[in-house]
Amino acid sequence: MKPLLTVGVLIFSLLFCAVPASACSALPDGHIGIVLELDKVSKSLTISDGETGNPITFSVEDTVLSTLEWAVLSVQQPIFVRYRVEGDQLIATEIKRLN
Repeated sequence: MKPLLTVGVLIFSLLFCAVPASACSALPDGHIGIVLELDKVSKSLTISDGETGNPITFSVEDTVLSTLEWAVLSVQQPIFVRYRVEGDQLIATEIKRLN
């Protein structure tokens, strides 16, 4: 009976006491946040990161510039940004509006 109780307590602690992973941690090449600045001339985008609240600026890849998502994007929209790193720049490779 004691081994069964021990196993039960172990399962309970694993299921209900685990620290949930954040969205940004779960997506190492993506960020979720709110659009702070949108510069269609310089092809850049700044969001307030949903996890940290810090601003993150992305240059926008040419393939994204021709999408409907980019055309209708506006400040204060919640978005998901997938990106790649080139040197010290973050290049947005995909943008999805979340509402």
